[in-house]
Order: sequence, then C-alpha cells, then structure tokens
Amino acid sequence: MVPTPTPTPEPVVIEYTELTMGEPRYQPSGYALFSRVRRCFWNCGGGWRGLVRSVWDEQAAELLVNDLIAPLSEYGYHINSAVDDTGTVIAASMCVQGDCGGVGAPSPDALQELWVSRDGGVGWETWGTVPPLSLVVQVTEDDVALKEWGLVRDRVRWFRSGQVFAQPDDERSWVVDWDGDVPIWGEWRSPLQPPALAALGQLTWRELQTRLDGSTVLWAASSADLLLLLAVVNEQNAVEEVYGWPNADYVDWLVPMGDGLFAGFRMEGGYAIGRDHVNFLIDLPTRTVHPLLGLPDGEEGFAEPWRAIPLTTE
Repeated sequence: MVPTPTPTPEPVVIEYTELTMGEPRYQPSGYALFSRVRRCFWNCGGGWRGLVRSVWDEQAAELLVNDLIAPLSEYGYHINSAVDDTGTVIAASMCVQGDCGGVGAPSPDALQELWVSRDGGVGWETWGTVPPLSLVVQVTEDDVALKEWGLVRDRVRWFRSGQVFAQPDDERSWVVDWDGDVPIWGEWRSPLQPPALAALGQLTWRELQTRLDGSTVLWAASSADLLLLLAVVNEQNAVEEVYGWPNADYVDWLVPMGDGLFAGFRMEGGYAIGRDHVNFLIDLPTRTVHPLLGLPDGEEGFAEPWRAIPLTTE
C-alpha cells in the first residue's frame, strides 16, 4: 500500500502596509534614552561594555550623550546594569578581579561587585561583593535585585533588603515580569499569539505600548522573511492595521519613545555573523523608518536602545 503523501501547507501570506525608509533623525525630545553598549557582535566575553544616556536638546539642536559607566572603568569591567523608573538610580555589576564569566565560567580569582549611583551616574558607591555571574534585573529607590546563578537553579535576591526569591523547579530560569517587588519566573519570550493576529501565522507577538486612543501596539519579527511587523489592535481586539519593515533582519528589542515612535536596532546576519549594526526610529504616524543618529556605533562600541524614560518637567 502506497502511503498518502502529507500535503504541504500553503505558506501564510502576511498582508501589511510597508514602512518606507526616511532621512536620518535624532531621537525625539522629552525622553532620556538609555542604550546598552556592546563591545562587538559575537563571543565578546565580559558582558556589555557600558551604558549610555542620551537626550535631545531641542533648543540647542544637539544630542547630549553621557557614558554612565565611564567613572567605574578604573575598577574593572562592566557586566550589566539597570536603572529605576526615574532614570536617577543606576546599579551596575562590575568585575573587579579576574574573569567573572562571559563566554566561559568565572576564573578562580573572580571578584564581582555591585556599584550604585543615586544621581544619574555622576557619583558612585560600592555596595560590596556579589557572586560571579550575578546580573542586575531590577532597581528601586532603595534596593537592587540581582539574579544569582546557581548549580541547581537561579535565584533573585534584593541586595539591601536581603530577601531571596527562589526559582520554581518547573520554570525556565528567567525573570519575565514583576508583581510589585516579587519577580515572576517564566519562559523567556513566551509565545503571545493574540486571536486577532492568528491569521498572520505562528509569530511571537510582544506588547509594546498602549496608545492615547486606547489601542495597543504589538510587534513580532519573522527571521524567515527578514521582516519586522507592528500591529495596532483596538480596545475591541480588532486589528486596525499591520505595518511591516522588509529586510529588517535581526531585531531583538523595541523601545517606545512617545505615541507611535519606537527606537530599536538591527543586525544584518544576526548575532552569529553581525556584519552590520543600525540604530533606527520607527515613526508610525508617517509610516517611516529613520536611521537614528548620535549613538555610539564604531570603535567605542555599538549602542543598542534599551529603555526610554520621560524627562521630568520643572
């Protein structure tokens, strides 16, 4: 008996309004954009090189860029960092001796410290040693939460309060969200497939922003199609519009910077090849994508927009 061949599924045709390339632009005013700076694209070791803060001064028509980790370079190299909701309190995990682990395991003499700034990176103080491979995952006005690597399972510990939150045995070791001050463990990039977007195929959608009109902007990337997608879903869970940026290649993160404005970065060839690195700004109202000017992109490292915090008005 001849087996019946399994029919090949029809490819899903994604219908979208194409975003076109516009002129290079600086980031919008009214926000401080924090960008993580990478030493190189792949297998660099030692984590990130640092963290920069950039603000567009509309009156002076210039971009102000501050390297927040520069004052700590004399003590060691930067592992990772995070900021609080105001952008004022910054915590940085620093390797001050040996190799604290990047691509491989920490060296026997590895020594890692936690440093904290309460004035936006101007002055720093050390909060003492932390276990190698510890990562800063949350910062508040008074406490810093670290994810500590363990042989059996990771854990999250508030450094000042000392409370430890153990990872559940049946979950992946990543903090995906927070319930107040309590971490929510889960699977990193857990699939989100809103019913309203199911017709576009099995894409992992991530929520970006709730807009002023009550609609929600979600995004997904299709590596097979080299396509970045943004979908606007209204309060009735109906899809209003889907926008696409073809040949966007590898995009890992998007940062809201106002209603309908999003900063991000792309890498041609992904992490494994990393032939090119472009920071960009998506402007949904005009349906355009603009190369983002002024961020480190060269010998000093490659900035990747990570978080935007509204500036306080006097």
